[in-house]
Amino acid sequence: MPRDAGDDRLLVKIARAYYRDGLTQKEIGERLGLSRIKVSRLLREARERHVVEIRIISSEDAVIDRERALEARYDLDEVLIAEPLSRDPQDVRAALGETAAQALLSRNTHVGDAHLARISCEVLRGLCHRVSLRPARKGV
Repeated sequence: MPRDAGDDRLLVKIARAYYRDGLTQKEIGERLGLSRIKVSRLLREARERHVVEIRIISSEDAVIDRERALEARYDLDEVLIAEPLSRDPQDVRAALGETAAQALLSRNTHVGDAHLARISCEVLRGLCHRVSLRPARKGV
């Protein structure tokens, strides 16, 4: 069944309210007399019909692509790649420590858990001083 201009207008109105104005699906439904589920379906339809295009803009795209490739290739749950400023061992250790600290702190601690964070930093500092640094192989 062909859609009319009123249907398209509703898709645009709902998409703008949700993506641009930050309203919840429930709030949109209340304003327009629709159920939250109907709003959800219309948002999905707006994406499918390319009324809405979602783009993720990040300077990290290349790194994330490499992480995802390694995850797929080796069937891993998650890969984090440390990116040092240079090949200087001090920069490499700092990048390893930063990346490991991010992983530990974002997944295993609660905000304000300073004691565990302090322990994690000490462990990482010790680990980074014992790491043997070798250049990565191409293609891995």
